[in-house]
Amino acid sequence: MPVIPQTRLHRVYLVERWGDTLVVVPKGDAAGFSVSSVNTEMASIMGLAESGLTKHLVVDLKSGNYFGSVVLGALIQLGNTVRARGGRIALCGASTDMQDILRLMKLDQMWEMFADRGAALRAIAKIPVREQLWAQRRKFAWLITLTACWLLYWYLPRPKAGREYYETTNELWREVLTKYDMAGEDEWSRLKKKCENRLTPIIADLEKADKRRVLKDAEPFVLTAIRDYWPSTMERRENPKIADNSKRMVQYFLRCAEARLENRPLPSPAGVFAAGGAADAKPSPESQPNNELNPSATTTLPGPAIPNDAPQPTPEAKPPETP
Repeated sequence: MPVIPQTRLHRVYLVERWGDTLVVVPKGDAAGFSVSSVNTEMASIMGLAESGLTKHLVVDLKSGNYFGSVVLGALIQLGNTVRARGGRIALCGASTDMQDILRLMKLDQMWEMFADRGAALRAIAKIPVREQLWAQRRKFAWLITLTACWLLYWYLPRPKAGREYYETTNELWREVLTKYDMAGEDEWSRLKKKCENRLTPIIADLEKADKRRVLKDAEPFVLTAIRDYWPSTMERRENPKIADNSKRMVQYFLRCAEARLENRPLPSPAGVFAAGGAADAKPSPESQPNNELNPSATTTLPGPAIPNDAPQPTPEAKPPETP
């Protein structure tokens, strides 16, 4: 601690020790304090200056705009004691008016002048590394706090995110299924806009989690459903065949997400691909990751980090054509 224990209760002169340098901070002119307090505290500081631990002196005048003859006289006497022992004396933090007074007293020629305490200490003090680190403790505390917040943001598990996103998505999906065949163009356009507004933030959050490789439970299935198949499902008029196949894929991945949340086995993909246009719903070969557990599989689940134990939907075999 830079604060010296025997001066902790000082009211006129605050005192700190940085390495081999004594820092004295007058709190104001002596007129605001009793004469006995001024003399007693200066006598205590004089004893510190005469000890073997003190080599240099820094006087920080930042706490007042003006200091009278009593304070300046005591500081000059303290500085002479330090100078007699071969030390250096520095003044810092003086106001503009105080600088004029110091120049009139020619103290600027006797003592070194600095803008602030940090500059003065860097110039004359020999401070151990431990004390230098202590002086920067607030900066280190802020740095540690920011680093901890960043790590928590990136790596803290999100136990409820998967369930919340599934419930939001499933609620929208029920509305889509209800209006899929009966809604008019205006009503369907409003529903598409609603889905886009509700699902876009979910997709963005899940994609961030996917980049950090922290997707868990139902999240991979929800992301695959709403990012890869939901948009084409909403194009029921423009591409009815693709929309129908995508609708079955969304339904399947939402069932997988529900199974994950309820700790049930994943549902079978049988019937996901129906005859007639099933190939349109299959992912492209470039987007398919290698399945190390089943190298012979011809189709894998698309999307981010789908668990290896997820059943793989494959097209139903077509009967051979008869001549």
